Amino acid sequence: ARVILGAPTATTNQSDVLLSLGGRISNTLQIDSLAQYNPNESRTEMFVASARYRPESGKVFNLGYRYTFNPDPALILKQADMSTQWPLTGRWHMVGQLKYSLQELRTVEALAGLEYNQDCWALRLVAQQFVTALRESSTSIMVQLELNELIRVGDDPLGALKLSVPGYTKLNDKPTTKPAPGTP
Repeated sequence: ARVILGAPTATTNQSDVLLSLGGRISNTLQIDSLAQYNPNESRTEMFVASARYRPESGKVFNLGYRYTFNPDPALILKQADMSTQWPLTGRWHMVGQLKYSLQELRTVEALAGLEYNQDCWALRLVAQQFVTALRESSTSIMVQLELNELIRVGDDPLGALKLSVPGYTKLNDKPTTKPAPGTP
């Protein structure tokens, strides 16, 4: 048997270039970006940009954009993202997130919820919908009653809220205070 190897294609040994830029514009506004450039192919492989407005605990508004290259044009990712946690009235807060595919022109993930925070208990109602790998939608509804530091009853939406809404604050967490130096 005779084995013939093909001639190698012309390649260069240049690594991708990563560039990150971010910072706090003010006490309430933060921006972040990340880009990956492939000099061998002369193209941007990935670009992410986000902005976060957080004037105080329990108030946050996020905007973002994500681009990821793929040789298959149908698999190029271009998404816009918006999420928030904001007071409505009294003890009620809303939470929400929307991820929108700019090439498919459709929502790929959405989250909407309400939170009620009382001094010793909290109630969370959250609905989440996302597109699966098979391009079908999956929807879940979570309801949770929490008695502070004692028990939580129902489906726990906190993981989904923290993942979907960067800067999300669990409203009924008691602030931690550090003792003064030299105090036991």
